[in-house]
Amino acid sequence: MNLHGRRLAGTAIPLSALHSEESCGIGEFYDLVPFGRYASNAGLNIIQLLPINDSGAAAAPYSALSANALSPAYIRLSRLENWQKLPECPQGERVLFSQVYRLKMQALREYFTKNKKSVLRNDSFESFRAENTWLKEYSVFMVLRLENGERHWKEWEHCSICTRSAIEKIESEKQDEVLFHAWVQYVAYSQLMEAVQELSRFSVALKGDVPILMSEDSADVWAFPNLFRMDVKAGAPPDMFSTQGQNWGFPVYNWEQHGKTDFFWWKQRMSYASRFFDAVRIDHVLGFFRIYQIPAGNRSGVLGYFSPFEYITRRELHDAGFNDARIAWLSKAHIPAQKLEWVKQNISEKDFDYLFERVGNEELYQFSSGISGEETIYGMHLLDGVRDAILSFFQDIALVQVEDSFFPAWYASSSSAYASLSGEEKERLDRLTVKKYEDSENEWEKQAEKILYAMKSSSSILFCAEDLGAVPACVAPVLERLGILSLRVERWARDYHQAAAPFAALSHYPVLSVATSSVHDSSTLRGWWEEEQDKKLYAEEREYDYSESLNNALSRQILSGLYSSSSRLVILPFQDLMAAVEGLSVQSSREERINIPGTVADSNWSWRLPYSVEQLESHSDFEVLAALLRDWSKMYQRELPNYK
Repeated sequence: MNLHGRRLAGTAIPLSALHSEESCGIGEFYDLVPFGRYASNAGLNIIQLLPINDSGAAAAPYSALSANALSPAYIRLSRLENWQKLPECPQGERVLFSQVYRLKMQALREYFTKNKKSVLRNDSFESFRAENTWLKEYSVFMVLRLENGERHWKEWEHCSICTRSAIEKIESEKQDEVLFHAWVQYVAYSQLMEAVQELSRFSVALKGDVPILMSEDSADVWAFPNLFRMDVKAGAPPDMFSTQGQNWGFPVYNWEQHGKTDFFWWKQRMSYASRFFDAVRIDHVLGFFRIYQIPAGNRSGVLGYFSPFEYITRRELHDAGFNDARIAWLSKAHIPAQKLEWVKQNISEKDFDYLFERVGNEELYQFSSGISGEETIYGMHLLDGVRDAILSFFQDIALVQVEDSFFPAWYASSSSAYASLSGEEKERLDRLTVKKYEDSENEWEKQAEKILYAMKSSSSILFCAEDLGAVPACVAPVLERLGILSLRVERWARDYHQAAAPFAALSHYPVLSVATSSVHDSSTLRGWWEEEQDKKLYAEEREYDYSESLNNALSRQILSGLYSSSSRLVILPFQDLMAAVEGLSVQSSREERINIPGTVADSNWSWRLPYSVEQLESHSDFEVLAALLRDWSKMYQRELPNYK
């Protein structure tokens, strides 16, 4: 289904959140069919999903075991030929992902064992294996992972270093096990493709989600370590939401190696995704321009740095009047003795001597050479308060050293070293910093355009970028040149250059964009209204009927406003759509939230729609919602599906 150049509406929902009378404990590929039928009736042409890659028993969809493999959790067991009896399916108010995954894998293994002969005689299965070369590495990886108790591949006793000969050996010695994992992928792919074909009858397209990063514990990183850098981890710099930044723990890409293969790994990934998706959300597209990477020895994001970047050279610092001693002062923590007194009183003399060394005869200390990063400090047996004080000293620098060059530390201007500089020295360092950021824009632009162009060349699907955060100036021109849609989350689409940060006019949203009310990492529309402080300003600027609580009438104003936007696509979370009709939102706003970034909780990634897909088509209030959405599409000239 060609989505290019069309003005459409859609909805976003995790596949796991759906359920039906036929599904087993979780939304399944076939549940997309009745949901798509309802979407079509409501004038919605697109269903946007979270990643559906195989993440093992972990519910978090952005930490996959493979760039291509689909999660077996979404397979409908009862559709297998000669299936005998459905197991007892775990049910709850939330999705019990881990339990469902393990139950289905056990059931699939038993089925494969009983029906191996007929499975292996299937010509379609053989064709699937031949067409998808990534299956070999993935299947061997899964065999070894299970043999090693699902431990990280670095902890395996054998084959922790992947070689072609080792893969061939395992494939030969463990043939049945390798074939089992390949067959599971064949079943998942076949069922998803059947669902996609049914959706096309309703003129409904699937929009997938392509995470930019790969888990270190994945088949891809294990099999192709030269494509990744594991000495640094990807993350995000500090901001108003996280003063320590974020360390996502994912390796970053070795773009030089990817370039040598003409980005084959990425092209293969996008080509496979295009078989079932007509559009994709490119997660964290800013990472293709520049990634914020953190040395593997650090836990926080405070001492990270952008890559690529026009780093400040030692020569440039010399030319700016900073000799090597001054450079060391800026790039290494120096702690006055009196500031360390409290720490010294609360740790052993042995630990103190391990952590710090005195600078000559001065009343000044540095960290000793044995302290290579924050993880070393975390690894010591220290009281929380003492550890936090030591970490604050360790992070107190103005320049982060990158080989023999330097990156301006995120908290450079509030560091002790910066505060000690003269006014003229501060001005010279600030000028260097501004110049380096300006110079880096060109490098970021060239890198991203080359990678994204290669990715797009492998398929004809519509690319939609997740370009949230501090967006460099070069991002918008690259996306526009490549025809990639940007993202506008209404509550965050504001002019932050003005004092009051007014909300951007909906009519000023770029045509090449996706407009939405919320995303999986934010609160829902109802949650925003209950938790944020700027809702009255928002209502006044939009000239909506302000209410302290979000009633249905106000929800309709907000959602229909997004339909009216200039954005080519408007894709609204299904939770937010339900807020438009009284009685449909039966959960609290916190219960219907999908994820809270930076937290580990059972509530993350486990939201379950409080209605079955059968109820969507029989519930009178859902017909009211469908009629409302159809009317908005007609009113704001968004195409209606041609299915009747």
